[in-house]
Amino acid sequence: MHEQEIQSGNKSRAMKLLDKTKWEKLIADWEKSNESQASYCDRLGLNINTFTYIRSRLQKDKHKAKFIPVTVNKVSKSIEIHDIILESSNGIKLRIPVTISKENFKQLLALIGWQHA
Repeated sequence: MHEQEIQSGNKSRAMKLLDKTKWEKLIADWEKSNESQASYCDRLGLNINTFTYIRSRLQKDKHKAKFIPVTVNKVSKSIEIHDIILESSNGIKLRIPVTISKENFKQLLALIGWQHA
């Protein structure tokens, strides 16, 4: 939704139609501007509390743990595996013993922000 569309017509209806991508664009446009949040929101007819809330939610989403699928092609019978090691893109490693119970593993994944545990 373009800024002019937000400024014209039924503002509350326009707000309901904004999706995540459009909020991301609005927030990116605000970050590029030299305006305060209050003046930017006022100019576009956005509720500043909604803007602030959605901005904080989108920032949290960026920092959630993301997992990529892993496939083991071949395991040598002579190698004993004691730990599962998860490594984030910024180098943080989490060592998990293979003896961990399924329930504790799910709790651990939930604690680090993985939503599919």
